[in-house]
Amino acid sequence: MKLQVKSTTVQPRANLQVTANTLVIRVSPLYTSSNVEVRVTDQSGATVLATTLPDTAFTKTPVTIEGAATSEGVATLPLSLNPGNYKITVTYNTPAGQATASTSYMVQGAGGGTASPTPSLPILPILIILIVVALALVLIVIIRRRRAETE
Repeated sequence: MKLQVKSTTVQPRANLQVTANTLVIRVSPLYTSSNVEVRVTDQSGATVLATTLPDTAFTKTPVTIEGAATSEGVATLPLSLNPGNYKITVTYNTPAGQATASTSYMVQGAGGGTASPTPSLPILPILIILIVVALALVLIVIIRRRRAETE
């Protein structure tokens, strides 16, 4: 009797999210003897926070990735940052390799240090809508003037 074994290699993945004053880090698959390096730098490039989280600091959740059953790790890290712009980078170091994720983050000045993600407004769609509305108004004015002239 022959058995055929199929193996799947899943590359390490890292994801981060910032909400209020908390950094949420998700890594998968969660390897034993792995760690996550967290680095927060300000707009001048100075490091304001650097820490390493071991695999034991992560809460394990069973997941399936590319057909393979494994665990995802989730950890939270409180942030206490002064007002300004920051870059947050996490590097997931595993026996199978590295994964890095980063994001920009802004702490508002007048709110007592409350943090909010850097806003990204969809400027192009807003401009297109404004142009369409302006053209519609111009067409309405032209049509009304022509009707008034013909009466």
